[in-house]
Amino acid sequence: MTLWLVLLTIALPWTGALLVWLLGDRREKAQHATAVFFAIAAAVTAVLLIPQATTRVVVSVEMGSAFGTFTLVPDGLGVFLTAVATV
Repeated sequence: MTLWLVLLTIALPWTGALLVWLLGDRREKAQHATAVFFAIAAAVTAVLLIPQATTRVVVSVEMGSAFGTFTLVPDGLGVFLTAVATV
């Protein structure tokens, strides 16, 4: 579950921003509703991530020899700051 919460906390704001941009200024109400929906969804996933805080690696992606391994660790401070930023 921690993996999904971490991925959703990252993906929801980016997906919402893309959809808001694709809607354009002609559909202002739909644009605002989409922005609010994705902001609330990201905040909910960030708050649900608080009890899941851990010191173990949740996501690990090999980026090649020049960059090494990209890892995500939902530690206490990172989760707290994510919740503050999204809420």
